[in-house]
Amino acid sequence: FSSFYWAASKGYLPVMERLMELAPDKVQEMISAGDYSAFQAASRKRHLSVIERLIQFPSVFSYAEMHQRDYGAHYIRNFVGTQFIALEERRAALEADNPQAVFDITDLEEAKLCFYILRNLIRRNNPELRDDIRFLIEIPSVKALLHTAVTPHQTNELLRLALSLGNQAGARVLLTVPAVHALAVENNFYRQEARGGLY
Repeated sequence: FSSFYWAASKGYLPVMERLMELAPDKVQEMISAGDYSAFQAASRKRHLSVIERLIQFPSVFSYAEMHQRDYGAHYIRNFVGTQFIALEERRAALEADNPQAVFDITDLEEAKLCFYILRNLIRRNNPELRDDIRFLIEIPSVKALLHTAVTPHQTNELLRLALSLGNQAGARVLLTVPAVHALAVENNFYRQEARGGLY
C-alpha cells in the first residue's frame, strides 16, 4: 500500500497500474488506504493522469464527491461532464443500431459510479440538472440501485439527500421510481431526518 501511495504521490501511473495487476484482490484496499491517501496525494501535487484514473473507481469518486470544497471545482465537475458525454454517445450508438433497444450498463461498478454521479447532481441542488438526473435514472441498472444501500447503511440515500437539501426537483424525479417511493412511504418520507439535516 505504501508503494501504491508513493507512486500516486509521484505521478507514476504505470507503476500504480502494475501494482493493481499484481494484486487485483487488493485494489480496493490500496485505493482506500489511509482515507484515500493516494488520491489525496495525487490531488495535492496535481498529477492529473493519476487523479483521472483513481476517480474512475466508485469508492474514490464517492469520497471526492463528498469533499466538494477540495475536489469539486478542479476534478468532480469535469469528470461528471466527461462521463455524461461518454454515456450519451453510447446510448446514441445503441439507438442508431436498434431504435427499440434500451440503453443499460452491465458492469456493476460502472452502475455504482453512475449512482454517485447522480448523488453529485442532487447535491448541487440546481433545477437545471433535472434532465441529467432523469437520464441517469432511466438506466435500468442504475434505477435498480436507487433504493438500496450502495453506501453501506444508507438505503434511499439519494432521496434522503434531496429532501435534506430542499432539492425539490431532484426529489420529485426520484419519487417517480416505485421502489424509492415505496421505501419513502414506509419511512414517512424521512420527515424527521429532513428537519434535522442529514448531510
